[in-house]
Amino acid sequence: MDRSRTSSRRRGLAVVGALAVAVVASSCSGGAVGRPAAATVDGVEISQAEVQDLVEANQAFYQQAIDNGLDTTGDLASALADTEGVAPGTVSQTGAGDALNSLIVTEVLHQELERMDALPDDALLQEVRTSLETDAGGAEELATYDDRFVEFTIRTEALQRAYRQVLADEANADVAQPTAEEREARILELYQTVKADRPLCLNVILVATEGEAADALARVQGGEAFADVAADVSIEPQSAAAGGFVGCTDYAAPADAFGADLEGAAVGDLQGPLPADTGTGETQYVVIEVAGTDGPTIDQVRGQLEAAVDSESAATDPTTVDITPKLLELLGDADITVDPRYGTWNPDTFDIDPPDAPEDPGTTTTTLPVLDPNALPAN
Repeated sequence: MDRSRTSSRRRGLAVVGALAVAVVASSCSGGAVGRPAAATVDGVEISQAEVQDLVEANQAFYQQAIDNGLDTTGDLASALADTEGVAPGTVSQTGAGDALNSLIVTEVLHQELERMDALPDDALLQEVRTSLETDAGGAEELATYDDRFVEFTIRTEALQRAYRQVLADEANADVAQPTAEEREARILELYQTVKADRPLCLNVILVATEGEAADALARVQGGEAFADVAADVSIEPQSAAAGGFVGCTDYAAPADAFGADLEGAAVGDLQGPLPADTGTGETQYVVIEVAGTDGPTIDQVRGQLEAAVDSESAATDPTTVDITPKLLELLGDADITVDPRYGTWNPDTFDIDPPDAPEDPGTTTTTLPVLDPNALPAN
Protein backbone atom coordinates (compact mmCIF):
# COMPACT_ATOMS: atom_id res chain seq x y z
CA MET A 1 0.00 0.00 0.00
CA ASP A 2 1.19 3.50 -0.80
CA ARG A 3 2.33 4.91 2.57
CA SER A 4 1.61 8.48 1.48
CA ARG A 5 -1.96 7.54 0.63
CA THR A 6 -2.27 5.76 3.97
CA SER A 7 -1.01 8.83 5.78
CA SER A 8 -3.38 11.18 3.99
CA ARG A 9 -6.27 8.79 4.52
CA ARG A 10 -5.56 8.65 8.25
CA ARG A 11 -5.45 12.44 8.36
CA GLY A 12 -8.68 12.62 6.41
CA LEU A 13 -10.44 10.18 8.70
CA ALA A 14 -9.36 12.22 11.69
CA VAL A 15 -10.77 15.41 10.22
CA VAL A 16 -13.99 13.92 8.95
CA GLY A 17 -14.41 11.89 12.11
CA ALA A 18 -14.29 15.03 14.22
CA LEU A 19 -16.82 16.73 11.99
CA ALA A 20 -19.09 13.73 12.17
CA VAL A 21 -20.00 14.55 15.73
CA ALA A 22 -22.18 17.27 14.23
CA VAL A 23 -23.25 15.39 11.12
CA VAL A 24 -27.00 15.42 10.70
CA ALA A 25 -29.49 15.74 7.88
CA SER A 26 -29.75 19.28 6.60
CA SER A 27 -33.45 19.49 5.75
CA CYS A 28 -36.62 17.55 6.51
CA SER A 29 -39.09 16.99 3.73
CA GLY A 30 -41.57 14.65 5.39
CA GLY A 31 -41.87 10.92 5.89
CA ALA A 32 -43.12 8.10 3.75
CA VAL A 33 -46.88 7.72 3.41
CA GLY A 34 -48.29 5.69 6.26
CA ARG A 35 -45.20 5.96 8.45
CA PRO A 36 -45.32 8.38 11.38
CA ALA A 37 -42.66 11.06 11.54
CA ALA A 38 -39.84 10.54 14.00
CA ALA A 39 -40.37 14.15 15.11
CA THR A 40 -41.83 17.46 14.01
CA VAL A 41 -40.23 20.88 14.38
CA ASP A 42 -42.67 23.77 13.97
CA GLY A 43 -44.79 21.56 11.75
CA VAL A 44 -41.93 20.23 9.63
CA GLU A 45 -41.49 16.47 9.81
CA ILE A 46 -38.24 14.64 10.39
CA SER A 47 -38.92 11.37 8.63
CA GLN A 48 -37.77 7.92 9.58
CA ALA A 49 -36.30 7.64 6.09
CA GLU A 50 -33.95 10.53 6.82
CA VAL A 51 -32.98 8.90 10.09
CA GLN A 52 -32.29 5.71 8.13
CA ASP A 53 -29.97 7.60 5.78
CA LEU A 54 -28.13 9.06 8.76
CA VAL A 55 -27.69 5.60 10.25
CA GLU A 56 -26.32 4.05 7.08
CA ALA A 57 -24.00 6.97 6.36
CA ASN A 58 -22.44 6.98 9.80
CA GLN A 59 -22.22 3.21 10.04
CA ALA A 60 -20.45 3.22 6.69
CA PHE A 61 -17.92 5.65 8.14
CA TYR A 62 -17.34 3.46 11.20
CA GLN A 63 -16.89 0.36 9.10
CA GLN A 64 -14.55 2.07 6.64
CA ALA A 65 -12.36 3.34 9.46
CA ILE A 66 -12.22 -0.15 10.94
CA ASP A 67 -11.45 -1.72 7.56
CA ASN A 68 -8.63 0.80 7.02
CA GLY A 69 -6.93 -0.42 10.17
CA LEU A 70 -7.53 2.73 12.18
CA ASP A 71 -9.29 1.00 15.07
CA THR A 72 -6.10 0.22 16.98
CA THR A 73 -7.80 0.59 20.37
CA GLY A 74 -11.15 -0.97 19.54
CA ASP A 75 -12.94 2.32 20.17
CA LEU A 76 -14.51 2.40 16.71
CA ALA A 77 -15.87 -1.11 16.99
CA SER A 78 -17.21 -0.25 20.43
CA ALA A 79 -18.84 2.93 19.13
CA LEU A 80 -20.43 1.01 16.28
CA ALA A 81 -21.69 -1.65 18.68
CA ASP A 82 -23.17 1.04 20.92
CA THR A 83 -25.50 2.04 18.10
CA GLU A 84 -26.87 -1.47 17.63
CA GLY A 85 -29.83 -3.03 19.39
CA VAL A 86 -30.15 -6.54 20.76
CA ALA A 87 -31.70 -8.05 17.65
CA PRO A 88 -30.06 -7.86 14.21
CA GLY A 89 -30.97 -4.73 12.29
CA THR A 90 -32.01 -2.75 15.36
CA VAL A 91 -30.34 0.06 17.28
CA SER A 92 -30.10 1.06 20.91
CA GLN A 93 -32.68 3.42 22.38
CA THR A 94 -29.94 5.83 23.45
CA GLY A 95 -28.47 5.88 19.96
CA ALA A 96 -31.88 6.54 18.44
CA GLY A 97 -32.63 9.41 20.81
CA ASP A 98 -29.25 11.06 20.38
CA ALA A 99 -29.41 10.87 16.59
CA LEU A 100 -32.91 12.29 16.49
CA ASN A 101 -31.90 15.07 18.85
CA SER A 102 -29.15 16.07 16.43
CA LEU A 103 -31.64 16.10 13.58
CA ILE A 104 -33.98 18.32 15.59
CA VAL A 105 -31.24 20.82 16.39
CA THR A 106 -30.23 21.02 12.76
CA GLU A 107 -33.81 21.46 11.56
CA VAL A 108 -34.24 24.38 13.97
CA LEU A 109 -31.10 25.98 12.56
CA HIS A 110 -32.21 25.31 8.99
CA GLN A 111 -35.58 26.96 9.59
CA GLU A 112 -34.04 30.03 11.21
CA LEU A 113 -31.66 30.56 8.29
CA GLU A 114 -34.51 30.02 5.84
CA ARG A 115 -36.59 32.63 7.68
CA MET A 116 -33.72 35.10 7.41
CA ASP A 117 -33.09 34.24 3.75
CA ALA A 118 -29.58 33.22 4.74
CA LEU A 119 -29.39 29.54 3.85
CA PRO A 120 -26.00 28.40 2.51
CA ASP A 121 -25.58 29.14 -1.18
CA ASP A 122 -23.68 27.02 -3.69
CA ALA A 123 -20.51 29.03 -3.13
CA LEU A 124 -20.50 28.29 0.59
CA LEU A 125 -21.25 24.62 0.02
CA GLN A 126 -18.32 24.43 -2.40
CA GLU A 127 -16.11 26.27 0.08
CA VAL A 128 -16.86 23.65 2.72
CA ARG A 129 -16.31 20.81 0.24
CA THR A 130 -12.95 22.26 -0.79
CA SER A 131 -11.95 22.58 2.85
CA LEU A 132 -12.85 18.95 3.47
CA GLU A 133 -10.95 17.85 0.38
CA THR A 134 -7.87 19.69 1.59
CA ASP A 135 -8.08 18.22 5.07
CA ALA A 136 -8.72 14.72 3.73
CA GLY A 137 -5.67 14.85 1.47
CA GLY A 138 -7.41 15.63 -1.80
CA ALA A 139 -10.66 15.14 -3.66
CA GLU A 140 -9.84 11.52 -4.43
CA GLU A 141 -9.31 10.72 -0.77
CA LEU A 142 -12.55 12.42 0.23
CA ALA A 143 -14.34 10.42 -2.46
CA THR A 144 -13.41 7.19 -0.68
CA TYR A 145 -15.90 8.03 2.05
CA ASP A 146 -19.59 7.22 1.86
CA ASP A 147 -21.27 9.85 -0.33
CA ARG A 148 -24.12 10.38 2.10
CA PHE A 149 -21.70 10.84 4.98
CA VAL A 150 -19.78 13.49 3.04
CA GLU A 151 -22.93 15.31 1.97
CA PHE A 152 -24.32 15.32 5.51
CA THR A 153 -21.04 16.74 6.75
CA ILE A 154 -20.84 19.43 4.08
CA ARG A 155 -24.44 20.51 4.54
CA THR A 156 -24.25 20.70 8.31
CA GLU A 157 -20.96 22.58 8.38
CA ALA A 158 -22.32 25.02 5.81
CA LEU A 159 -25.39 25.68 7.95
CA GLN A 160 -23.19 26.43 10.94
CA ARG A 161 -20.92 28.74 8.97
CA ALA A 162 -23.91 30.58 7.54
CA TYR A 163 -25.36 31.14 11.01
CA ARG A 164 -22.02 32.35 12.35
CA GLN A 165 -21.97 34.89 9.53
CA VAL A 166 -25.50 36.03 10.40
CA LEU A 167 -24.58 36.56 14.05
CA ALA A 168 -21.34 38.32 13.10
CA ASP A 169 -23.22 40.67 10.78
CA GLU A 170 -25.68 41.48 13.57
CA ALA A 171 -22.84 42.21 15.98
CA ASN A 172 -21.04 44.39 13.45
CA ALA A 173 -24.18 46.39 12.76
CA ASP A 174 -24.20 47.42 16.42
CA VAL A 175 -20.58 48.61 16.38
CA ALA A 176 -20.34 52.33 15.70
CA GLN A 177 -17.04 53.39 14.17
CA PRO A 178 -15.48 56.29 16.10
CA THR A 179 -14.80 59.64 14.48
CA ALA A 180 -11.20 60.79 14.17
CA GLU A 181 -11.68 62.98 17.23
CA GLU A 182 -13.19 60.12 19.26
CA ARG A 183 -10.39 57.80 18.20
CA GLU A 184 -7.70 60.26 19.28
CA ALA A 185 -9.46 60.87 22.61
CA ARG A 186 -9.52 57.13 23.25
CA ILE A 187 -5.82 56.87 22.39
CA LEU A 188 -5.01 59.60 24.90
CA GLU A 189 -7.16 57.88 27.52
CA LEU A 190 -5.32 54.60 27.08
CA TYR A 191 -2.00 56.43 27.10
CA GLN A 192 -2.63 57.75 30.60
CA THR A 193 -3.24 54.20 31.78
CA VAL A 194 -0.03 52.98 30.16
CA LYS A 195 1.99 55.77 31.76
CA ALA A 196 0.64 54.91 35.20
CA ASP A 197 1.21 51.18 34.80
CA ARG A 198 4.68 51.43 33.22
CA PRO A 199 6.49 54.43 34.69
CA LEU A 200 10.07 53.11 34.53
CA CYS A 201 11.77 53.42 31.13
CA LEU A 202 15.12 51.73 30.59
CA ASN A 203 18.11 51.69 28.29
CA VAL A 204 20.02 48.40 28.39
CA ILE A 205 23.34 47.15 27.08
CA LEU A 206 23.47 43.34 26.82
CA VAL A 207 26.85 41.60 26.45
CA ALA A 208 28.18 38.07 26.83
CA THR A 209 30.55 38.46 29.78
CA GLU A 210 30.80 40.38 33.01
CA GLY A 211 34.09 41.90 31.85
CA GLU A 212 32.48 43.29 28.69
CA ALA A 213 29.69 44.76 30.79
CA ALA A 214 32.21 46.41 33.11
CA ASP A 215 34.03 47.90 30.12
CA ALA A 216 30.77 49.26 28.68
CA LEU A 217 29.85 50.80 32.04
CA ALA A 218 33.27 52.43 32.29
CA ARG A 219 32.86 53.99 28.84
CA VAL A 220 29.52 55.51 29.79
CA GLN A 221 30.86 56.74 33.12
CA GLY A 222 33.79 58.20 31.19
CA GLY A 223 31.48 60.45 29.20
CA GLU A 224 30.40 58.45 26.15
CA ALA A 225 26.71 58.51 25.36
CA PHE A 226 24.89 55.38 26.50
CA ALA A 227 23.23 55.12 23.08
CA ASP A 228 26.61 55.13 21.31
CA VAL A 229 28.05 52.42 23.54
CA ALA A 230 24.89 50.32 23.16
CA ALA A 231 25.06 50.61 19.38
CA ASP A 232 28.72 49.59 19.52
CA VAL A 233 28.72 46.58 21.85
CA SER A 234 25.20 45.38 22.69
CA ILE A 235 24.45 41.94 21.28
CA GLU A 236 20.68 42.51 21.20
CA PRO A 237 20.13 44.02 17.72
CA GLN A 238 16.74 45.65 18.21
CA SER A 239 17.61 47.58 21.35
CA ALA A 240 21.11 48.36 20.07
CA ALA A 241 19.57 50.04 17.02
CA ALA A 242 17.35 52.06 19.38
CA GLY A 243 20.25 53.33 21.49
CA GLY A 244 19.65 50.64 24.10
CA PHE A 245 16.01 51.58 24.70
CA VAL A 246 13.98 48.51 25.64
CA GLY A 247 10.74 50.18 26.69
CA CYS A 248 8.95 51.01 29.90
CA THR A 249 7.76 48.78 32.71
CA ASP A 250 6.97 48.70 36.40
CA TYR A 251 9.67 48.60 39.07
CA ALA A 252 9.19 44.92 39.80
CA ALA A 253 10.25 43.74 36.34
CA PRO A 254 13.96 44.72 36.46
CA ALA A 255 14.16 43.49 40.03
CA ASP A 256 12.87 40.08 38.95
CA ALA A 257 14.95 39.93 35.77
CA PHE A 258 18.28 41.35 36.91
CA GLY A 259 18.08 41.92 40.65
CA ALA A 260 18.10 45.66 40.00
CA ASP A 261 16.51 47.81 42.70
CA LEU A 262 15.52 51.00 40.89
CA GLU A 263 12.98 52.35 43.35
CA GLY A 264 13.79 56.03 43.80
CA ALA A 265 16.29 56.04 40.92
CA ALA A 266 16.66 59.22 38.88
CA VAL A 267 16.94 59.67 35.14
CA GLY A 268 20.51 58.90 34.08
CA ASP A 269 21.29 56.57 36.99
CA LEU A 270 23.33 53.50 36.04
CA GLN A 271 23.46 49.96 37.39
CA GLY A 272 25.64 47.05 36.38
CA PRO A 273 27.14 44.74 35.54
CA LEU A 274 24.13 42.59 36.42
CA PRO A 275 23.58 38.92 35.47
CA ALA A 276 20.77 38.25 33.01
CA ASP A 277 19.14 34.95 32.12
CA THR A 278 18.04 35.49 28.52
CA GLY A 279 16.90 31.92 27.94
CA THR A 280 20.03 30.90 26.05
CA GLY A 281 21.23 28.61 28.83
CA GLU A 282 24.20 30.85 29.53
CA THR A 283 24.36 33.80 31.89
CA GLN A 284 24.86 37.10 30.11
CA TYR A 285 25.28 40.56 31.58
CA VAL A 286 23.60 43.93 31.35
CA VAL A 287 24.28 47.56 32.10
CA ILE A 288 21.11 49.54 32.83
CA GLU A 289 20.45 53.24 32.46
CA VAL A 290 17.25 54.84 33.74
CA ALA A 291 15.84 56.61 30.71
CA GLY A 292 12.71 57.95 32.40
CA THR A 293 10.46 57.64 35.43
CA ASP A 294 7.27 59.12 34.00
CA GLY A 295 6.36 56.39 31.55
CA PRO A 296 6.84 56.31 27.78
CA THR A 297 6.19 59.26 25.52
CA ILE A 298 3.04 58.95 23.47
CA ASP A 299 5.12 58.66 20.30
CA GLN A 300 6.92 55.63 21.72
CA VAL A 301 3.68 53.71 22.21
CA ARG A 302 1.35 55.31 19.67
CA GLY A 303 1.44 52.30 17.38
CA GLN A 304 0.37 49.97 20.18
CA LEU A 305 -2.34 52.38 21.33
CA GLU A 306 -3.75 52.77 17.83
CA ALA A 307 -3.88 48.99 17.41
CA ALA A 308 -5.68 48.64 20.74
CA VAL A 309 -8.27 51.29 19.87
CA ASP A 310 -8.86 49.85 16.41
CA SER A 311 -9.39 46.37 17.87
CA GLU A 312 -12.14 47.74 20.10
CA SER A 313 -14.21 48.67 17.06
CA ALA A 314 -13.03 45.88 14.77
CA ALA A 315 -15.55 43.79 12.88
CA THR A 316 -16.47 40.47 14.45
CA ASP A 317 -14.76 37.53 12.79
CA PRO A 318 -17.46 34.96 11.92
CA THR A 319 -15.12 32.07 12.69
CA THR A 320 -14.93 33.20 16.32
CA VAL A 321 -18.70 33.33 16.88
CA ASP A 322 -20.18 30.77 19.27
CA ILE A 323 -23.63 29.91 17.96
CA THR A 324 -24.60 27.81 20.98
CA PRO A 325 -26.40 30.47 23.09
CA LYS A 326 -28.54 31.65 20.17
CA LEU A 327 -29.22 28.09 19.09
CA LEU A 328 -30.50 27.25 22.56
CA GLU A 329 -32.84 30.24 22.34
CA LEU A 330 -34.17 28.94 19.02
CA LEU A 331 -34.71 25.49 20.51
CA GLY A 332 -36.57 27.02 23.43
CA ASP A 333 -38.92 28.87 21.09
CA ALA A 334 -39.53 25.96 18.71
CA ASP A 335 -42.62 23.73 18.82
CA ILE A 336 -41.07 20.26 18.94
CA THR A 337 -42.83 16.91 19.23
CA VAL A 338 -41.22 13.47 19.20
CA ASP A 339 -42.62 10.04 18.37
CA PRO A 340 -43.06 8.38 21.80
CA ARG A 341 -41.02 5.40 20.68
CA TYR A 342 -37.97 7.67 20.64
CA GLY A 343 -38.81 9.40 23.90
CA THR A 344 -40.10 12.82 24.91
CA TRP A 345 -38.69 16.22 24.01
CA ASN A 346 -37.49 18.00 27.15
CA PRO A 347 -37.65 21.79 26.67
CA ASP A 348 -35.56 22.36 29.79
CA THR A 349 -32.57 20.28 28.73
CA PHE A 350 -33.06 20.66 24.95
CA ASP A 351 -32.76 16.92 24.65
CA ILE A 352 -34.86 13.80 24.24
CA ASP A 353 -35.73 11.93 27.42
CA PRO A 354 -35.86 8.18 26.76
CA PRO A 355 -39.22 6.43 26.92
CA ASP A 356 -40.18 4.74 30.17
CA ALA A 357 -40.54 1.35 28.51
CA PRO A 358 -38.31 0.68 25.47
CA GLU A 359 -39.88 -1.03 22.49
CA ASP A 360 -39.38 -4.76 22.00
CA PRO A 361 -36.12 -4.89 19.97
CA GLY A 362 -37.68 -7.42 17.65
CA THR A 363 -40.31 -4.91 16.53
CA THR A 364 -38.04 -1.93 15.92
CA THR A 365 -36.13 -3.14 12.90
CA THR A 366 -37.77 -0.65 10.56
CA THR A 367 -38.86 2.05 12.97
CA LEU A 368 -35.70 2.95 14.88
CA PRO A 369 -32.83 2.45 12.42
CA VAL A 370 -30.55 5.20 13.74
CA LEU A 371 -27.16 5.59 15.33
CA ASP A 372 -25.61 7.94 17.83
CA PRO A 373 -23.39 10.47 16.00
CA ASN A 374 -22.03 11.64 19.35
CA ALA A 375 -20.24 8.31 19.69
CA LEU A 376 -17.96 9.19 16.80
CA PRO A 377 -14.30 9.41 17.87
CA ALA A 378 -12.39 12.64 17.30
CA ASN A 379 -9.43 10.83 15.72
